[in-house]
Amino acid sequence: MQAERTFSDDALVDISHELGDVNPALADLPYAFIGSKVFLSKVDVLAFLETAKVPKEARDKALDLLLWFGFLGVLVSGEEERYSYQFQHDAKKMQSGVKDSAYCIHPAFRRALGCSDV
Repeated sequence: MQAERTFSDDALVDISHELGDVNPALADLPYAFIGSKVFLSKVDVLAFLETAKVPKEARDKALDLLLWFGFLGVLVSGEEERYSYQFQHDAKKMQSGVKDSAYCIHPAFRRALGCSDV
């Protein structure tokens, strides 16, 4: 359990650095999801982006980055999750055939964020 927690904490720090390299204003964005549910609607995700003080006009771009970096994935049906790295970071291909905008936090980050399954 400790190894899993350490890995998750390291993954969270790493993705924060990666996001910061692309856009310094988004470096701490993953931390806005602390305590969130694993599975989120688009409304939920946009609310977390608002909490993180991402300007309204930049939220779609921030969501795209979270998907591209694999912090968020899309929930296809049931419990099938898709992440961008499975589709060579092609978000359009990843989201093909997905009817609803349901998202999920990648398992690597769940322990560090304290995500709940409910």
